[in-house]
Amino acid sequence: VDRDDATVALPNYALVNAGLSYDLNDSAAVYLRIENLLDKDYETAGGFRAQPRIAYLGLRYRRLP
Repeated sequence: VDRDDATVALPNYALVNAGLSYDLNDSAAVYLRIENLLDKDYETAGGFRAQPRIAYLGLRYRRLP
């Protein structure tokens, strides 16, 4: 339910997100994260569409003591 001047009932939705990570060595890893994998159209507030499918690819580095 979204509330502003009036109460607006929003439809239910389910999202599928996925992620994976691969360790390159003890301190570095490459990762891939996909949000809204099925590219579902949904609203978190009345009249405002949420993000379409989006992917992130990155490198994580952790300095060892």
